Amino acid sequence: MAIVMVKENFAFPSVTGPQQLQTRQINFGRTVQNVAVILQGFNIQYDKGDHHVLEESIEVGGFVLPNGVVEITANLLLRDGSGNIDDPYSGTIDAVVLADVV
Repeated sequence: MAIVMVKENFAFPSVTGPQQLQTRQINFGRTVQNVAVILQGFNIQYDKGDHHVLEESIEVGGFVLPNGVVEITANLLLRDGSGNIDDPYSGTIDAVVLADVV
């Protein structure tokens, strides 16, 4: 058994509307018994002017697929004080994936 670490960066383009989701698969080449995805850092901003922030949502997660593959996800949302998601926002999420492989 060994712990393997992989760093991933997710870049989210400028959009309006609902939460952004990105999914990736990592092939570790060996059986993965367990996986943990850790938020290492993030940068999130409105792309047009200053806004009062009502909600920030930054999430990372992962689960084990067959054949040594792990699927990881990153979600990003920025909602202003009006409660609407009608202002362009963008950002990045840095994550560390820890896989217990045999």
